[in-house]
Amino acid sequence: MTPFAPSLNSPTDYSSKGAQVTISNDGRFAVVKPHDQSIFTIYDLASCNPATFPIKGSALPCDSRDYWPDFAKEFSGLRTIHQPRFINDTQVSIKVMYDFLSSTNYKVADYIMTAPGEVGDGIGYLGMGDSFSSGQGAFNYIEGTDTSNNSCHLSVLSYPKLTSASLFDSGQSVACSGAVTGDVVNTSDNYRGQVKDGITKTDRGYSEADNILANFSPGYLAQTEFITKHKPQAVTIGIGGNDIGFGDIVKACVSPFSKSLECFSTYEDQKDVYTHIQNTFEKLVGAYKSVKKPGKRVYAVGYPQVAVTGGSCAINVHLSEREIELSNNIINYLNLVMERAAQKAGVYYTDVSTALVGHRMCETNSHQVAINGLTAGRNQRKFNLKFIAEESYHPNVLGHQLLKKKILSQTSGLSLPMPPPNTTVGPPPLPDIDPLGTLVKTGRQQKVRAHYPNLTDTVVVSGKTVYFKTDPSKILLRKNTNYAVELHSSPITLGSVVSDEDGSIDITLPLPAGIEPGFHTLRIIGPNLTGAVLDLYHVVYVAATEDDIDGDGLPNSEDSCVVAPNSDQDEDNDGVDDACDGIIEEPLSEDTKIYRVRLTDNTFYIH
Repeated sequence: MTPFAPSLNSPTDYSSKGAQVTISNDGRFAVVKPHDQSIFTIYDLASCNPATFPIKGSALPCDSRDYWPDFAKEFSGLRTIHQPRFINDTQVSIKVMYDFLSSTNYKVADYIMTAPGEVGDGIGYLGMGDSFSSGQGAFNYIEGTDTSNNSCHLSVLSYPKLTSASLFDSGQSVACSGAVTGDVVNTSDNYRGQVKDGITKTDRGYSEADNILANFSPGYLAQTEFITKHKPQAVTIGIGGNDIGFGDIVKACVSPFSKSLECFSTYEDQKDVYTHIQNTFEKLVGAYKSVKKPGKRVYAVGYPQVAVTGGSCAINVHLSEREIELSNNIINYLNLVMERAAQKAGVYYTDVSTALVGHRMCETNSHQVAINGLTAGRNQRKFNLKFIAEESYHPNVLGHQLLKKKILSQTSGLSLPMPPPNTTVGPPPLPDIDPLGTLVKTGRQQKVRAHYPNLTDTVVVSGKTVYFKTDPSKILLRKNTNYAVELHSSPITLGSVVSDEDGSIDITLPLPAGIEPGFHTLRIIGPNLTGAVLDLYHVVYVAATEDDIDGDGLPNSEDSCVVAPNSDQDEDNDGVDDACDGIIEEPLSEDTKIYRVRLTDNTFYIH
């Protein structure tokens, strides 16, 4: 026993005031932060004289320093320092509350203190990636990541957050919904982030950028910037799905109004998709290499299978047997491309394809699935409607628990060493697209698919005009060149456009009346810079009218499910038609009374 800290010299002392204490694993340093006192002291226990028992009077003299005055100089309105934790023998992670104006108006930042003369090893773990990593679908989003400017949807119940809580004292996540490989690697001064404020890295300035990095605020800077700043010992990265537009692929297959609108129904359509996936190989290699640092561990996380064929699908699934099979094949091939890219980069590939087995859509009761079905929106969007939630077809809370479990079992708790890079490996060959010979072959020239989610609005109206605009900094077309504009599934030619001098398109075209409501794919088709046929696409929802989006005769204001035909079923009595209820909870007996408790922007039911 080594007594090292003096009494608080108060009748109540530590017993009622309390103090946060953390001790380094080697027993060298101790940190004491008394509750409600302006003290933050670090003790060097190696300097303490041997104790003579019984101890009388004050604790033994030990070298120490109270850092509170230093923090008070650095932070205006310093309120407190809390949650000190040693992340290794010479570094302490802390949270600092400052700019305190009231109990609801203050700032909190994460910091790491490193002992003098020591080299900072950084945090223990960092989660990176897209919506399947950020936790979109599990809700419970961290403040500031579910706003009109920032829709990263970083959930406290995402698998990186759950992994951090299980293994690390200093884990964080900067995963962001919608991220592509460019959002991982683009550290240029002109990078504008994923947020919608349009501010470049240069214009943010050093102070703002440093605050973003210190607070692990996702969406503003490239995710590798956090690697450089915080030097994590272990990293998980789940990226690639948005590079191939997987979310739009699923939406294109969701036909709640008509099963005649089958997606990717020809041999050439499917070959374009698989070729698009194959072409992401080098992007993934580059992303993995940008994250990999000497002596650190990087785990590339694949994607889980989300549905099964031959099962009993809930009413909120809206996918045919063929579409489920196609989605499974696409996920399998994407995972194979990711695995090969990880091998070339020399990082560890983590296979989570079977993580949700037993809890996939169409595999069990809806209230036991780990994936949301078609989900009604929560936030007001176009026409002041809660349209369709981005959480649709994403892992829910159970899904992220299962993903965390699978990742930890596959990697021995993120401890497996990195494999040597295999520089000779390349992308896998295309799969056998039509083994049974059932797909129609049109013989058309193969297209180079390019997903462009900002091509136009998410919702367009039949019979109205549609505004198209491309950004030449993101997609470069040939200048002064004709491009066809089409609407699919059943091809409708909307017209042709001519690109501007800078290789961009900025034009308004009319949309024909009478288009069946639902998801359709808008495409701009023409030559790319190499002369190949480019297919620039974005999936939109074509509304019947502004007042009745789904054209079912019910005004939007009276329609419990504005994006799919009402089933007139509400099995879980949550006020949402089952056709667009992400999870249909377990049926309740008629005499069960339901109390609704609202927490942040989500509704939970206690019965």
